[in-house]
Amino acid sequence: DLGLAARICDRLVILGAGTVLAEGTASEVLTPALLATAFDVRADVLTAPDGSPVVVPRVAGDPRRDPANC
Repeated sequence: DLGLAARICDRLVILGAGTVLAEGTASEVLTPALLATAFDVRADVLTAPDGSPVVVPRVAGDPRRDPANC
């Protein structure tokens, strides 16, 4: 769970294809571009009231997940 990791870990390492794609704080590594590269997922990364990143996956065709409807 990326959200839980973002809240409790000081640093994260994102792996892909057997290599380190990114290493750093949750805010540094949990970006939409990196999530797309590492996990082949489209997601928005928002900021929780405590400052930690919150990963929100986009679901094609679901208007509740379309940022234009927010």
